[in-house]
Amino acid sequence: MIVEISIIVVVLSTVIGATGAIFLKKGAVKLSRDNLMTILDWHLILGGTLYILALPPYLFALQNLSLSVAYPLTSTTYIWSALFSQKHLKEDVHKMKWVGIGFIILGIALIAK
Repeated sequence: MIVEISIIVVVLSTVIGATGAIFLKKGAVKLSRDNLMTILDWHLILGGTLYILALPPYLFALQNLSLSVAYPLTSTTYIWSALFSQKHLKEDVHKMKWVGIGFIILGIALIAK
């Protein structure tokens, strides 16, 4: 049971991290060398905070899973990043990216067995 919970926790951690990446991207486009205060943009602060918040659940999972299982699960971040960037950043996610994501999912399934 703890293994299954740990797997879910890793995936949750990747969702949090991918969400953080979206906010970092939104903040990064506002950065200016001329105005150092742009580093205090709320998108950057929230994105960094989400990255930090993704760490404790991942550490919990590492206590209960072998690294050879836990670490490959972090590749689900690519899936969330593609979905979130398409929805929230209006980025184009072309067919070959989806094919690559399919291979990621296949790899995760193979490793999880």
